[in-house]
Amino acid sequence: MGIISTVSGLFGSEGRHYRYRCRDCRTEFAQRATGEDDLICPDCGSDAARPVESS
Repeated sequence: MGIISTVSGLFGSEGRHYRYRCRDCRTEFAQRATGEDDLICPDCGSDAARPVESS
């Protein structure tokens, strides 16, 4: 996924995005709200991604 599609996806009208972190490789990424069962890390492909708690 390129930077342009990432930015336009985050700020476009496609709905609200949430931050997630992979428990395996610690990568953080944004994705539209879905069930946690559908989350796949874009870097390592693990299904161990969980929501990042807001501070």
